[in-house]
Amino acid sequence: PTLEESELESRLHLMTMLILSRGRLSRIITELDLYPEESQEMTREEVISLMRGHIRVEPVLPELEVTDDRRRQVDFEINTFRLFFRSESADTAAAVANRLANDFIDEHLRERVQVSSDTSEFIEAELDRLSTRIAEVEARIAAVKDENSGRLPEDLQTNQRLLERAIESLRQVLDDIVGVFD
Repeated sequence: PTLEESELESRLHLMTMLILSRGRLSRIITELDLYPEESQEMTREEVISLMRGHIRVEPVLPELEVTDDRRRQVDFEINTFRLFFRSESADTAAAVANRLANDFIDEHLRERVQVSSDTSEFIEAELDRLSTRIAEVEARIAAVKDENSGRLPEDLQTNQRLLERAIESLRQVLDDIVGVFD
């Protein structure tokens, strides 16, 4: 399904906010020992703000843009993005970018597991509800069958056999009565 442009921007904004959250950036600064000199002169918020300025997140658009209509459709089918971190050290840039990407992937997987769990719980609840409803309907059907025993469509053949036997017995009795008067 395609997304409206505003939904796309909102989705990218949410991904970026997740990646650039204060807690995540603060943890990375500490664990990778980033900005040691700046941390002595600046508050933690200022260092985090500095780090945010070195990060760029942009969507990855598919390259199958054939026509304007197709381009519009493809542009809104974003499910990947690029994450850049600018640093004087290539190793540091790679380490931070990989860490942010891995953190985001882990968070995304946690969300997917939660959604799957919620879906599973919903399906189980619906299954229980429907099982209860089926049991209620089956109980009502059984009650109707008990109340109408012998008058149900499935009793037709049995009723016809009983009727045929009764008619045969009546003929037999009539023949016996006629035989008595002869």
